[in-house]
Amino acid sequence: MGIEDLGENRAISERIELLMVRARLRSLAELARKSGINRATISLKMNNHRRWNIEDLRLVAPALGVSVSQLLGEDPAAATQASSQLASAHGGADEFARRIRFLQSHAINETGTEVEELLKSVLAGGKAQSDPATLNAIAAHFGAPVGYLLDLGDLEMAERIEAQIDLRTALTESGVLNVAARSLGQLSPEELQAITRIIRQHGETGGTGG
Repeated sequence: MGIEDLGENRAISERIELLMVRARLRSLAELARKSGINRATISLKMNNHRRWNIEDLRLVAPALGVSVSQLLGEDPAAATQASSQLASAHGGADEFARRIRFLQSHAINETGTEVEELLKSVLAGGKAQSDPATLNAIAAHFGAPVGYLLDLGDLEMAERIEAQIDLRTALTESGVLNVAARSLGQLSPEELQAITRIIRQHGETGGTGG
């Protein structure tokens, strides 16, 4: 039997995404291998195109080192503990603040009052800095994966995401709108940075001059 409520289905996917960071699973392909669920099926469910069912969760839970009740949100104490562990285990306040500043400096959309309030709350520290819903909202606004704000110890991941965001900003500023995002995801940070430099140099010289 599938999870009937779309909001609940989405919440389960968000919990799985957060727990993947703690379990050091860097992709849905890794989760698929550990759980035994088809990669394409997991992708459809994570993107809310298909519903999670109890049989799925019984396979996913042990792969993430949690119980089915935690995935269903029926164990709030465990969920809070997991969020706190993520915040303390993966880096300090300075790195968190640096990443927030990076996102702010590369914002494409105007930051509204609601997002500004969320930013203030997380930079002030405390529970807000490890609240999954708050971090999800901030990451979504800036077009970054939530793991960027959670896994503060993974500097390689941060470098890759920042290079992608930097390139996206340069492309937007240059007026190039049609970009194959999937192709960009296959490039290394160094390759992304090189492309970004070329685009910005092109913009500074005023285009082709034709």
